[in-house]
Amino acid sequence: MNRRLLALCLCAYPRSRRDRDGGYLLDLALELAAESGVRRQAVSLVSGGLLERARGVRRGPALLAGAVVAATLAVGGVAATAEEVEVEVQSCPC
Repeated sequence: MNRRLLALCLCAYPRSRRDRDGGYLLDLALELAAESGVRRQAVSLVSGGLLERARGVRRGPALLAGAVVAATLAVGGVAATAEEVEVEVQSCPC
C-alpha cells in the first residue's frame, strides 16, 4: 500500500524525470518513510514534482503556491478548510 501511494505521488514529476530517476526516488522515499512516515514522504514527492514542473513552465509564484497547498491538503489527508490555510503570495518583479 505504501509503495503504491508513493509511486502515485511520483506522477507529480514530469515524465522525463520519472523515466530517468523514478526508481531511485521511489526507493529513497520508501527508505525515508520508515523513519519519518509515509504521509510526509508523499507530500515531499508531490511538492518536489510540482517544483520540477514549475521550473520547466515558469508560470509564476501564485500558481505554484496554490498548487503546493492543494497537493499538500489532498495527498496529506489534512483536515483543513480554506479558512484555516493562509498563503502569502508576492508578485514577481520580472
